[in-house]
Amino acid sequence: LGAATVSASPHPANQAELGAATCDGEMQPVPVLNAILRIALLAADPQQCKAAVHVFECYCGGNADGQLMLASTIMPVGEDDHTMEDHKTFGSILVQALTAKSDGDLGPTCRAALVLQHLLAENMQCKERVLHIPLEATTESRDEFL
Repeated sequence: LGAATVSASPHPANQAELGAATCDGEMQPVPVLNAILRIALLAADPQQCKAAVHVFECYCGGNADGQLMLASTIMPVGEDDHTMEDHKTFGSILVQALTAKSDGDLGPTCRAALVLQHLLAENMQCKERVLHIPLEATTESRDEFL
């Protein structure tokens, strides 16, 4: 993760390289940004989580194309829930973290919200795109809030 943090500094060439990079998954290569998102959401070490979120801050900073690329993977929960873990999109991982039922630990949801904040920062086109995605809550989750 340290190399990814250095590589993610707000520099167009580094941002493009990070956006195109892959790493080994269980079945096939996965985008590095997906792997870093999983670290941000699931790592036990708070410093790793913080570093992973910082990678997204650096990747999205001044990178409208990268923000739009990531935003284009966001879809309503359930559309790819049955795919293998290596095949999940960045957006589906993010939305699942934002809409997951909490077992008392809101850390992953809060970190997902931070990543979403960086994804939308200073990019009106990206904000509009994400706002038009129908992310309807199920009846069960709506009842939880009542």
